[in-house]
Order: sequence, then C-alpha cells, then structure tokens
Amino acid sequence: LQAIMQGENISKPVLQVINTRAIATGNGPPRYRVLMSDGVNTLSSFMLATQLNSLVEEERLSAQCICQVNRFIVNSLKDGRRVVILMDLDVLKTADEVGGNIGNPVPYNEGQGQQRSSAPAANPAPSKPQQQNGNLSVAGPAAPKYHAPSNQFGKASAASSVKTPGGSQAKVVPIASLNPYQSKWTICARVTQKGQIRTWSNSRGEGKLFSIELVDESGEIRATAFNDQADKFFPLIELNKVYYFTKGNLKTANKQYTAVKNDYEITFTNETSVVPCDDAQHLPSVQFEFVSISDLENTPKDSIVDVIGICKSYEDVTKITVKANNREVSKRNVHLMDTSGKMV
Repeated sequence: LQAIMQGENISKPVLQVINTRAIATGNGPPRYRVLMSDGVNTLSSFMLATQLNSLVEEERLSAQCICQVNRFIVNSLKDGRRVVILMDLDVLKTADEVGGNIGNPVPYNEGQGQQRSSAPAANPAPSKPQQQNGNLSVAGPAAPKYHAPSNQFGKASAASSVKTPGGSQAKVVPIASLNPYQSKWTICARVTQKGQIRTWSNSRGEGKLFSIELVDESGEIRATAFNDQADKFFPLIELNKVYYFTKGNLKTANKQYTAVKNDYEITFTNETSVVPCDDAQHLPSVQFEFVSISDLENTPKDSIVDVIGICKSYEDVTKITVKANNREVSKRNVHLMDTSGKMV
C-alpha cells in the first residue's frame, strides 16, 4: 500500500478486502469504496470502477477475500489526497476460504510512511493466504510471472500530463473522477459515438448542437457542443479517435436524452481544448456493465443493459413494419443463456 500511494510502479499487487461500502450517486450506477489491507496497513482510498460492480453485488468481492489487482489508476484530488481506482482484479481466495483477516494491519497514514503493528502477524495454515515480508501472498502452485503494467497505470497514470494550448501542463484524470466541483481537469478518452449537427428553434431563439460519447478505462461520459463550439469542433473530432479534452463545464446529466452510465455530462465552452492523442492503444472502444440474465426481471422497464451469454437457439428472419415511419425491417429472435442458467 505504501508503494502504491507513493506512486511506485507496482505489478499486480495481492491485497485483502477488509470492507466494501456503497456510495450514493443519485440515479447512476452505485460506486463502491473498498478498504484494503496488505497485511501490515489498511487503506480506504480504493474505489471500484463501475464495470466491476457485479463482483460486489454477486458477493464475490467481500470482506476477508484475497484479490489480485491487475490494473489500477491513482488519481490526485485537489486537497492532495489520492484515490486508487480499481480497473481490473481477480479474486484469488474467497472469504470462506480465508476465514479471517491476515495479520494485524493498522491504518496507513499518508505522509508519515508505513505504520507497523506492534503485535505479531498471525501465522495462517499453509492452505490459506500468508503474510510474507509485510505483503500478502497466496499459498499453492507457483504463480506465473507477470510483465510490469503499462505506463497507463500506477505511477505513470497518476502523473501523466499534456500541454494545453496556453503551454501549461495539465494532469490527466480518469472520467470516473469527474464532478461539477472540479474547475480544472483533463481527460484522455476515445470517441465511441458522434452525432450529426442538429438545429433547434423555439421562443427563446435558435441554435445548433452535436454530441459525442467518450470512454476511458474508468468509465464513460457524454459531451455536447453548442453553436460556435459545434462549428469549431465538429470537423475536428473523428469517431474512434483518442483526444485530450480540457476545460468543459460539468453538470448533472439529463437521463432523458442519454443512456451513458454517468451522473454528469460535459458542455464545451469557449475555453474547451481538444488535442489529438497518438499513444492510446490501451483505451477501450466501449464500456460494458454486464447484468446477469437472472437479474433482468428485477431491472426497471426500458432500462438499457449489457448482457453476455451463449446463443442457445435462434428463429427464422421475419418482416415487420415500423409504425413510426411505416418502414419494413427484418427481425430475428435470438435466445441467450449465461452462467446463471437463465435464458432470454
């Protein structure tokens, strides 16, 4: 934990979950704060990326389980505190297999270095996770060797920056950390959707706009440009390309007009900067938040969800007429089954 908080390049640390806690996020997907231990210290600065929410909701990631953090992003807040966003992890030992906390960890105090407990660490049975040299390891067959994570994680992620048009350096933050209380921010994101310019006219005047959807490894967000900004940025922004976005207004998202899984959205302003990024192969092209087929019956009507499963059967193609425009389209029903054993 000390190495992570000091920005060192750590490859796939193995940690124990002490506790998870849901954080209210309005109408968006819940966010989970995770209290983690390395056997010596505990740290509550971990946030679970929303695509991993199912691990908590299905009780696979629970108190006392042992997990390997495959990818993470360290984000520095304005007050100097750091938040570690967990992007990908594997549960190595369930809580039942572990049977308790490892060692006698004490809270990590950032700024004072590693705090060690005066009590000796417990010596668990060989079949359970053991504390070795102040870090957790899992007994059993030798673990395969892993390559160090790419520069987009750990220390490099926290410190990555880009020059703004004014020449100043701006630190890149993950989309998941954006909120209306931030005045200065820069994200590096892929454009996964780009709408056409649309116009409107009402009693208050007329104008134009276009919207895009942006994705990075922590989440997704919608951005909209109006009037002069629409004319400026529409020819510059290309679908599937990656850009640095700086200085937009963040406001609460209007869920009536978007299915993007974020409580906030970006509005471009006169100060907004969009700079191409040439080194971003690591960024995903789409964000998934899979829902178990067995949970669909509890999902609100008209919700937009992601499912993944095996095609068990399919029906012949039929023709139907769309009432809205009287257009004939083709339709085929496909039956999917997932690990819950349910089919849809």
